[in-house]
Amino acid sequence: MSTPPLTGGCHCGRVTFTYAGPVNMQYICHCSDCRRINGTAWHAGLLIESAQFEYNGEVAEYTVTADSGRPLTRSFCPVCGSQLWSTTSRGAEFLSLKAGVLDDQSVFSPGTEIWADSKAPWAFPTDIEQSYPQGTNSGAAKGHAS
Repeated sequence: MSTPPLTGGCHCGRVTFTYAGPVNMQYICHCSDCRRINGTAWHAGLLIESAQFEYNGEVAEYTVTADSGRPLTRSFCPVCGSQLWSTTSRGAEFLSLKAGVLDDQSVFSPGTEIWADSKAPWAFPTDIEQSYPQGTNSGAAKGHAS
């Protein structure tokens, strides 16, 4: 999917970014790690290419072992705490940009949900077309059943 340059940043404005490449996937993740770090039902993200992503400002990082078993590094603003993006050891050429930090929220339209088997019981239904029981490597996508 090709989009105009994406821009955004943290809540306090000390970290800003620009991305001028393709968006490889727009998704929501229901894994317990994403729910806990976001304090809500899911993570909403855009999978983008790291090489075409530029940011200004200082970021802090926090690394955990994700539900997938792989290290997951989350980048956030050290001043206001806004979660900005995350990377995994699986593919350093990509990063997952948090949809909520985009300047133009209308560009986000998720077509995939992952870790659907971990969905919070209080999460409201979505109209997502592809649903994976775990990560995208967990087998064929199921039709939406929520």
